[in-house]
Amino acid sequence: MDNATKRFLIEAHLEKAHDDLITANDMLADDHFRGAINRAYYTVFHAASAALLWLDIELAKHSGVQSAFGEFLIKSGIIEPEFGKIFIESIKPERSRITIYWLCQLALLIQDKLFKTRTVLSSELRAT
Repeated sequence: MDNATKRFLIEAHLEKAHDDLITANDMLADDHFRGAINRAYYTVFHAASAALLWLDIELAKHSGVQSAFGEFLIKSGIIEPEFGKIFIESIKPERSRITIYWLCQLALLIQDKLFKTRTVLSSELRAT
């Protein structure tokens, strides 16, 4: 994948994550818990997809993203292990309001780490 495409896909995932985070918070405020959990999960899915793309790992299936999340983001120390458990727990049917909160926190953490490395990514992509 060329650098322009990679940059475009990372930005698209981050934009989706941001939009889903806003929607999850709105739904949570209106006591729409199932919808909030769904949007919070997708917030993390898109943020994780962006982080994995930054590492040159392109996956489309949720199971692949979840597996790679543990392998490349948790085991490498980029993301703390407790957040990996939250991501995996989020796909279980007995998810709760607490899960929504932690999913949103995880998404923010991933986005923060990506934005901190954005300068490095931009300079690397321009250099090639």
